[in-house]
Amino acid sequence: TIAAPELAIAVLPTHRNRQIGQRLLKALIDEARGHYPAIMLNVRENNPAAHLYQRVGFITVGKMTNRAGGVSLIMQYDL
Repeated sequence: TIAAPELAIAVLPTHRNRQIGQRLLKALIDEARGHYPAIMLNVRENNPAAHLYQRVGFITVGKMTNRAGGVSLIMQYDL
């Protein structure tokens, strides 16, 4: 088992649709490459960010019930 840091990223609503989230995510991927075998995340199924993760190359590897009782996707990006 590899210990990995946990990180949350977000973009303010007033700054969305400007490619900021995509640039942050790509920078995170570049930084993690060479240090970790993969990046894992979970995101609520109805969160628009799930589409961003798919566009960047994350794949859905599972689903889980989140704290709010809804469904979250478990996504992975192999480095």
